[in-house]
Amino acid sequence: PGKEVVAQEGCLACHKLGENGNNGPGPELTQIGENLPRNAIARSLEVGPGIMPSYAGLPPQKQEALTAFLASLN
Repeated sequence: PGKEVVAQEGCLACHKLGENGNNGPGPELTQIGENLPRNAIARSLEVGPGIMPSYAGLPPQKQEALTAFLASLN
């Protein structure tokens, strides 16, 4: 479900995930779960650091799915 949220919410417009997406302005997400703890990923989605928009308005189920998916990437 989190992979679907990535596609639906336009994450790949600014991030690369494997062979998909763009090289910036956001960081590559392919191994984000190895580099950031789950709570830091959730916080980044909530706050929207830098030019990244906040995803705090997503329904809780989508927020959780997105966080879980990104945290699983390593």
